[in-house]
Amino acid sequence: MLEKGIELNHPEYLARGWTMVKGNVDKITNLSLDLLDYAKPSGIRYRLADPNQPAREVVELMRARAADRGVGLTLEAAPDMPPFYLDPEGLHRCLLNLVTNAIDACEGDGEGEEDTARQHLVVVSVLADPDWGVTYRVSDNCCGMPPEVRENIFQRFFSTKGNRGTGIGLMLTKKIVDDLKGSIEVETEAGVGSTFTVKIPQGRKTWRRRF
Repeated sequence: MLEKGIELNHPEYLARGWTMVKGNVDKITNLSLDLLDYAKPSGIRYRLADPNQPAREVVELMRARAADRGVGLTLEAAPDMPPFYLDPEGLHRCLLNLVTNAIDACEGDGEGEEDTARQHLVVVSVLADPDWGVTYRVSDNCCGMPPEVRENIFQRFFSTKGNRGTGIGLMLTKKIVDDLKGSIEVETEAGVGSTFTVKIPQGRKTWRRRF
């Protein structure tokens, strides 16, 4: 597109071509960063934080994207939950991947169908968990997954998005959860929706020796 724009001195071709280049550079950048994050050793950084904070930040960050796609996005926070030691940055990345996938699933749900009466919803929940520390749930009422997809979603580079997906998002999410000594599970039903549940134990304060 750019070559044709240069050859013909066509501003519209140049603008469209440059937009395509920028978009794909962003994809390549994100892919490279995800691969680096997955390959590097665990970088867990515990600090005293509000367990609701990562979920609240992700919902605020993704609210506009969800609205653009006609998806309702809500947060059900855990009231009066005291702070404890966790890795808010790692949990932010996990929840961001899960919410992004849920919104994408809703966007692709019912494509080509005339009936669009059902309101697509994604709900992020934070719950106090006496057996762990905190439980996060990301639920949607979108397309769900068939059994063969459910069995493979945490496998390396497995994606249901065709050439739009890399399969790294859930792979990286599971790695972070494993590094935090937590657990991640999914309940899903084709045509009904999916719920990802992440359980995280309370961490310990990270001490740094000063020299």
